[in-house]
Amino acid sequence: MRRTGTDVEPALAALTRELHPQLVGTLALYTGDRHVAEDLAQEALIRLHQHWPKVRTHDSPAAWTTRVALNLASSWWRRRGAERRANQRIERRPAPVHVDTADALAVRDAVAALPDRQRAVVVVRFFQGLSVREA
Repeated sequence: MRRTGTDVEPALAALTRELHPQLVGTLALYTGDRHVAEDLAQEALIRLHQHWPKVRTHDSPAAWTTRVALNLASSWWRRRGAERRANQRIERRPAPVHVDTADALAVRDAVAALPDRQRAVVVVRFFQGLSVREA
């Protein structure tokens, strides 16, 4: 069910107006970023509106909404950490080696001409990077 500004229950509208600045302030302190705090506060208020029929029966709909907002912020921190770790892994990757195509084809043909066991050893030694002993 879509709600417009005119069909929102007055108690919900009042709670939303009251909570918005509190949520933004709390989340800005928690995340250190006011823009992120505004986005998270809006998402928490959207969820309040979506779940209002059930949340209105709680002892404190404001506390429920604050908990939702802090859970959203915790998820934001986890995603941010995962993104940072992924970027670090990408930065540590060695630069790709550019091989002359003619050389690459010649090596491939030479490896293909080896007997099966020798070809297997060459592949695991040099392609997979195993040690001589492991190969």
